[in-house]
Amino acid sequence: MIQKVLAHYRLTQLSCLGLILFMAVFIAALLWVFRKGSSPFYAELENLPLQDSDRSLKGRI
Repeated sequence: MIQKVLAHYRLTQLSCLGLILFMAVFIAALLWVFRKGSSPFYAELENLPLQDSDRSLKGRI
């Protein structure tokens, strides 16, 4: 069945679809990381390895 479905598609269509999907996920990840108001959260995460183990981010993630 998969061979019959793939026989109707040219590989250029599938590769373009894969590229567009990859770019959409990559741009969404960038927007999520650099969204407004996320700097305090990442500032706390970057200092986490330097803090004592009793101070954790429970309930914040």
